[in-house]
Amino acid sequence: MLFIRAENTEEMAKQLNNFNLAEYFSPQQAFSEASRTNTIVFVTEANKAKTRIEDAIHTFVAPWGSDITITNLFNNGILNDATRIDLGPGIIFLKAISNKHITALKDKLMNELYSHKFMFVKGVEVGEVQDTIVYVTTESLSRPVSIKLDEEVILVHRDKYLTSTFLEKNIVKIFMETISEDTLKELGITIYDHHNLYDLQRQRIYTVITDLSLGFIVGERFTTDSPRFLMKIIVYLIKLLTPEDIQKIKWYMMGLEFLENGERICDIDVLHKGKKISWRDLDGIDHTGRKEHIALQAREELLALLSEEARLQLSRLDEEIAQKIRALSE
Repeated sequence: MLFIRAENTEEMAKQLNNFNLAEYFSPQQAFSEASRTNTIVFVTEANKAKTRIEDAIHTFVAPWGSDITITNLFNNGILNDATRIDLGPGIIFLKAISNKHITALKDKLMNELYSHKFMFVKGVEVGEVQDTIVYVTTESLSRPVSIKLDEEVILVHRDKYLTSTFLEKNIVKIFMETISEDTLKELGITIYDHHNLYDLQRQRIYTVITDLSLGFIVGERFTTDSPRFLMKIIVYLIKLLTPEDIQKIKWYMMGLEFLENGERICDIDVLHKGKKISWRDLDGIDHTGRKEHIALQAREELLALLSEEARLQLSRLDEEIAQKIRALSE
């Protein structure tokens, strides 16, 4: 968040428009549509002493982080007429699994960090550039989060780097300590690929699990499976702790077994308590249809859920696998 104070707010807004920054009808709309790599720019009157969202006369979204935004605006003379610029506190988003979990996470963070609870707008006003707002939500973090200005947040009195470093080291512990034991399920995801492209297949599954925040990968290794009596094959096993519905995980994994052209490139099984989850056990699908047709439906739904960055990553991995398979068949 970048606050620009100016004597002539309309002229400042005109310059920002001419610089092709996107202007939004309200701060709420900007917060709802901006991505984590953007900077929201507020134009306020020169006599304002605090960084208050409600003082914004014009609201813009810049397609860069705050440091690049300031550099571009300064180097192009747009800040020449500014009387003061201020950066608001950093923002970090955490995904909770339920509204009850949101409360538990906030309480835990209050105990773990030097922080206070505020409504979001008040947190922006009170917080300084060296502080961080932690916004806990049940929304997917692969898309812009619909920030509510009256939502309760945690204002941490550490800068964003220190706060994110703390969370990176402790988030699994914090997560595990704020949910009930019966909420998490341990699943096994096994990959069989007779082309032996396990590293690429593993990256595809990682991309989906990470982008959709499906849980925590707690282990992985090669092991054996017995698809038929007296038959053993080598498979790659990924252990996943997840709060998600088991059928949902199976549905997503089915979508990863096939390429867009319908070519099957691997076999992925999902196991719970040692039992394989069959696609025929899934609710809401046509069990009389062919598996490849159903799996392609799963793939289409999965791609629609992924962020653009994750879709591009998955597409790159799919193309690399397709090229390697063609090379092996020549």
